[in-house]
Formats: sequence, C-alpha cells, structure tokens
Amino acid sequence: MDINYILLAYNHPHQLKRLIDKLNTSYSNFYIHIDKKSDINDFKILIPEKINVFYVNDKCRVNCKWGDFTLVKAVLEASKMIVSDKRNGYTILLSGQDYPLRSNHYIIQFLKDHLGEDFLSIYHVPDKKKKSEHGGVERFLNYTFDCQNPKNVRMKAKIHPLSFNLKTIVGFVNLALYRRSLLPTAIKLWFKPRIYPRCLARVFNEFWFVLQTSTIQYILAFLVNHPNVVEYYKLTHIPDETIFGSILCADDMHKSILNPMCHLIDWSENNNGSPKTFTNKDFIWIIEQRNKQDNLLFARKFNEGDPILDLLDKEI
Repeated sequence: MDINYILLAYNHPHQLKRLIDKLNTSYSNFYIHIDKKSDINDFKILIPEKINVFYVNDKCRVNCKWGDFTLVKAVLEASKMIVSDKRNGYTILLSGQDYPLRSNHYIIQFLKDHLGEDFLSIYHVPDKKKKSEHGGVERFLNYTFDCQNPKNVRMKAKIHPLSFNLKTIVGFVNLALYRRSLLPTAIKLWFKPRIYPRCLARVFNEFWFVLQTSTIQYILAFLVNHPNVVEYYKLTHIPDETIFGSILCADDMHKSILNPMCHLIDWSENNNGSPKTFTNKDFIWIIEQRNKQDNLLFARKFNEGDPILDLLDKEI
C-alpha cells in the first residue's frame, strides 16, 4: 500500500528534509509543492528528486496566499501528479511545519486497519468556533478578493451583493487602493447575489486530511465535471476550509466513511488565523492527547530546530 504525502512548503528547507527523512520508507512517496514566491533550488539542493520524491513543476506551482483559492490549487496540482502516477493506498496532506506523532510502522498499520475510511474533520455551518462572519456564514454570501499588500499580506476585500454595509464599502476602498484592476469585476458582481452550487453540501472542514487515493480521484473528477465549483470558490474566503468537505458530504457513500482528522492542532491562541506553534512546554500535553486518540498521527505546527522535535523523536 502506498502512502503518498503532499507537502506544502515555502521556507525552512532543512525542516522539510527532516520531515521527509522521518517519514521515508519503501512505501512512502513525497509530492512537494514549493510556494512560487520561494526559490525552489534552495529545496532541491537539499532534497533532490529521486525515485519517491517529486516536485510540482514550475509551470504548475502557485503563488500561495492565505485564505485564498491558491492553497487549494497547490493541493490539486500535487494530487493530479499522484493520480497520474497511478498510486494507490492513502494520500496525506501535510505542511512543512508538521511532524509525526507516531512511528512509520504505527502509521501504516493504522491505515491498513482503517482501509476504506477517510479522515477529514467536518463542522456544521454556522460553526460556533468561528467568532466572526456569523459563524462563517458570510463566506458563502460575500464575494472575496485578495488585496495582499506590503502592509497587510492577509487583507481581503469582502463585497456583499446589493449591500452598503461597512465591510462592503471598505472592500471597495481596498480594491481601489491595492487591486484596482479587479474593481470593475467587483462592481459588476455587486449587482449579482451569490448562488451556492447545488451539487455541493455546505459544511466546513479542516484543511489537513488523510484520504484514500481513490477519494482524491473522486474529488478531481468531480471538479472536472463541475467547473462552476472552482469558479465559485475562487471568490470565497478561506475556501480550503470548506471545498473538500462540501464535495465529499454531497455524496452519501463518501460522507459515511468520513472520520475526524489525524492532526493535533491547538487553536486556543488563534493568532491571526494561525494555530499555536508548539514548544517544549507543550510536549507533555501533546503526548497526553496522542495517547487518548489513536487517530492522531501528526501535529502542527513547529518551528525549525525547536528542541521539541528531538523530544518527539525520542518518544516515537
């Protein structure tokens, strides 16, 4: 059985190498997407392509932006490579700042024991954990445009159709300041209420997943057959938190085999949309959580060279 890792990274090539070395086995394959803003040669020098290490090529690499469809596109490009290579087994999405909480033996045995199941956490809409946007409902009502700029790399323009609310006015101002070329499109769409694709369920999901490679094939085929879904999510705020779950939950079979994710993530601090970065102080808590839940295979996130990684190595 193949274990196909999709790795999203933009910095810290040594940390990415450590992650790959830790997960490398005779049945592991690594499909790496390096953010187009980064110099891919910094990674290729340290982690050269070989029989089980592959990079998304420059033509398909994406300039990834927070809360933007570009993150989804990066995953889809790597997924296409996995399907093209006729891989089987499971596909696991990790960032370069993730780290395993289990041995490779445990991971593959867990997947064999749960063959036929997928792991992607699903949440209802509205989601009580989302303190803004009325539990996330506004994401499906507003058109969202990226307004990344030197002062705020996460700035978005959120345009609510036929509304003069403050958020919409500010959105138009930000477009005029930072993405003037998109202003005519935004004005045109302001007259057109958003229509949610009827082929989808409407749920939230965690981005990080462990899915059967056959499920990855299903998602790719679904998007080919429903191009309106891609167009819809291109203008949706944080689409990575809803697109995969909404596709799978629209199909009774795929919905029935979904289980909670295999990642341990601490959102208690929620630093501007990012989870807590673990340090040595969190080691005991991490191990306690892992020992309570046999599905926790990975954790995120960690800083390069933090001593907690050595502690986890010893524990594993």
